[in-house]
Amino acid sequence: MYAFIILCCSASVFLHFIPTVKAGNEILNGDFEEMNSFSQPTGWKAIGCKLVTSEATKASGDRSAVVTSRAGYWAGPRQVINGTQLAGKRFIIAAWVRLGATNDITNKSTISNGLLTEKENSFSGRHRGYRIQIVAKYKNGSKEIYDVIGSIRAIHEEWRQIIENHVFPKALTGLVTIFVQGEYGIFPYFDFYVDDISIRSWKAPEGWREEANRRIQKYRQREVELVLEGVTWNQMKTEVVQKNLLFALGSAVTKDLINNTIYKKHFLENFDFATLENEMNWHYNEREQ
Repeated sequence: MYAFIILCCSASVFLHFIPTVKAGNEILNGDFEEMNSFSQPTGWKAIGCKLVTSEATKASGDRSAVVTSRAGYWAGPRQVINGTQLAGKRFIIAAWVRLGATNDITNKSTISNGLLTEKENSFSGRHRGYRIQIVAKYKNGSKEIYDVIGSIRAIHEEWRQIIENHVFPKALTGLVTIFVQGEYGIFPYFDFYVDDISIRSWKAPEGWREEANRRIQKYRQREVELVLEGVTWNQMKTEVVQKNLLFALGSAVTKDLINNTIYKKHFLENFDFATLENEMNWHYNEREQ
């Protein structure tokens, strides 16, 4: 939808279209449905690239944005929003992404900034894709921060969603710039589609703690029957010793987090088992993310 503003100047009247913010979304025109006469999405600026709307493929609605002619890994759509309402609060930040058709390159291998990009997957006959990121730039007090909110490895065949639960710092001041871009140092500078970008406030559902305790009682606790021989209850001292760590079933972790010493310490203290995500595996061993 559009908001209409009528500007009067002498005898002339101008009708100005202002893109609207969808309810609950801090991002303006995050679904890329609104565009100007040049098919450029309103509310967005192209940084080092060409940015237009497209009806060829979309995650939802009638349009998405297609990003082409990128000048670097950092090139992509940008939007600046007011950071006041973000400071110290928790949000669900999401976007749907997909590689452009022109990136279906065979036997492609390039070195940039000392990083070797991924080679063609000989099993699938198609490129394994490239990682696309949502990045937020803001000031935490006086320090400028480039915060990688989340990322996913995008491919040609389907839309994939970046979605993260994120808390902005309480000391955040001024404006926040939201970027959608490639991974640091990666070449070639691939084309991609993006759709349905959102920053929505999150708060825990009412009664979540009571529900969690109910499920713990149901699934995690069992009655134990003790049979005493030759002693009475008042002569016995009972101790329950936990031999395994807190989460015996383990978890999946990414190599980017496990390199963080604080996170690593927490993980090793609380988990018995771990499975590293596919960044640490050969492509022919793990085809899907």
